[in-house]
Amino acid sequence: MFKRYDQKQQFLLPFNLEEFVPENHIVRVLNDIIDVINRTYAVEQKKPVA
Repeated sequence: MFKRYDQKQQFLLPFNLEEFVPENHIVRVLNDIIDVINRTYAVEQKKPVA
């Protein structure tokens, strides 16, 4: 059994998106904020209702 491939494929391996974003880009700050919001929301949803 062989795995299909495409010789015109742009990336052979999965790439890391962080390599394409400059270190001081605003999107990194936004990503950190969204991560905190998502965790806060998940914790709030698990609190029992009294």
